[in-house]
Amino acid sequence: MEDEPILSQAMTIELNSYGFTVLAAENGEDGLKLFYQESPDVLLLDLLMPRKNGFEVLKELKSKKLLTRSHIIVLTNLGQEDEKKKALALGAKYFFVKSSIDLEDLTKFIVKMLQ
Repeated sequence: MEDEPILSQAMTIELNSYGFTVLAAENGEDGLKLFYQESPDVLLLDLLMPRKNGFEVLKELKSKKLLTRSHIIVLTNLGQEDEKKKALALGAKYFFVKSSIDLEDLTKFIVKMLQ
């Protein structure tokens, strides 16, 4: 779930190049609908999104006991330690600041994680 169209498109191209099928959502509500319909292996989740932010998405998935369904990776511009702790406490498995990881490294991390 990524609300920045250019970044969403770049991530889609990069992940597709490794053979992944990518479903994109521009806001938390649409992302949750896709999550329920498709049961993805990996959920890339931004924290700052319209309609439902990433924390709200995590809370909903946690309340419905759906956190084990996917590897949840937070990919955000927020980098404060308290935000990281909150996201991990709500069920995210990994937390990356967008400016600290490039798309190729993120994709390689996902490939390795799924092996």
